[in-house]
Amino acid sequence: MADAAQVDAQSSVLEIGGGLGILSEVLAKRGAAVSVVELDRGLLPLLQERLSSYPRVSVVEGDALAMRLEELVSPRDGKVVANLPYYVTSPLLARCLELGYDQIVVMIQKEVADRLKAAPATREYGSLTVLASYYGKVERLFTVPPNRFYPSPDVESAVVRIVRHPKVDSPPRLFSPLVRWAFRFRRKTLARALAEGSGMPVSKTADLLRQAGIDPERRGETLSTEEFIGLSENLEGLI
Repeated sequence: MADAAQVDAQSSVLEIGGGLGILSEVLAKRGAAVSVVELDRGLLPLLQERLSSYPRVSVVEGDALAMRLEELVSPRDGKVVANLPYYVTSPLLARCLELGYDQIVVMIQKEVADRLKAAPATREYGSLTVLASYYGKVERLFTVPPNRFYPSPDVESAVVRIVRHPKVDSPPRLFSPLVRWAFRFRRKTLARALAEGSGMPVSKTADLLRQAGIDPERRGETLSTEEFIGLSENLEGLI
């Protein structure tokens, strides 16, 4: 994981979920400036003791979802390298993507890794897929079997790397809401999903979709990232 993120003495690294500090120490030995966020107070003394000899490593207690991560490591030139806690993988990954970290190398559940690489109109395709493809290039590097952990989990894991697109801007204002509505009501037509999300009549959302060149009878899960971008730009000021 450290190799995949090209971590060296010039790197600034954010690690979420330091655990026992095994990955943290690998990063520290490369001379990187590392900020390790850990929520479990029971692990903090062990983590702090293990990393005490590395002056460029700081251990921060707290919930990564409630913290201003960008104040720990600047997204402009920072990297995220972490074994993400599985129960909050999706919101943490979405947060790091939206903040704009240059590289993200994380171990996650294999099923989430499958979602990141999924194609439109498949069961795995979802809002996280669209968000990840908007911000960067997603690569699945390798899988990790359950017997590599103690205790062994019931799921396989995978390490993925997301490299931010060189010139990606903040998405259009409606991009995130449209994606969220489309997948919250993924069994409904796009016209109905947008109506549910926006509070507008179905007849109105259907008209807006036709004006944008999108068949209102399509389901949101069939739209590509590019179509979501185009739709959000076309609907600007109308929703």
